Amino acid sequence: MNMKTVLVLLLLALATIFALVCVLLTRARAPGACQQQPSAQEEADDGHSRVFADLTPEELAQVVQYLRGSLGVPLADAARAKPSDNCIASVDVQLPAKAEVLRFLDAGGARPPREALAVLYFGAQAEPNVTEYVVGPLPAPTYHRDVTVQKYGGKVPYHRRAVTGAEYAAINELIQKELRKAPRFLAAC
Repeated sequence: MNMKTVLVLLLLALATIFALVCVLLTRARAPGACQQQPSAQEEADDGHSRVFADLTPEELAQVVQYLRGSLGVPLADAARAKPSDNCIASVDVQLPAKAEVLRFLDAGGARPPREALAVLYFGAQAEPNVTEYVVGPLPAPTYHRDVTVQKYGGKVPYHRRAVTGAEYAAINELIQKELRKAPRFLAAC
């Protein structure tokens, strides 16, 4: 290849790089669709959007407080729970049935009750299991119902639960302790 061709290709490459950098820099300054703040009109709507809203910190605290007081079993803090403890594994919003939401949004029907779905690990029972409860109405719950059999067709055995953070820490500690005994094995791997 002669020198002129190499220089032309080099200039084209530099021009392309310059153009791409300019495009990337201008896109970084422009606000994306998800970065826009809601307008005052959206914030002041009639509450229709709250049907699908995540739980507020207050609602979450109320659900936890309700479960601790109404189940009749001690519930350990999930962050420090042992496998032999009972604990609340997770709490999330329970979305209402589609028909209820459509009746509310389209036909002006009654607002569906706001509920939470709580997953509990019962490790301190004779038959350890995972149980799901629907808790409501929010923000001040007064009832809970077990939906485990309805959702899964039977009880969920305890060995099917997700591993907790405390269990991961114990597993990691055990692995580190045992691996120190086998330095040649690690080198071979």
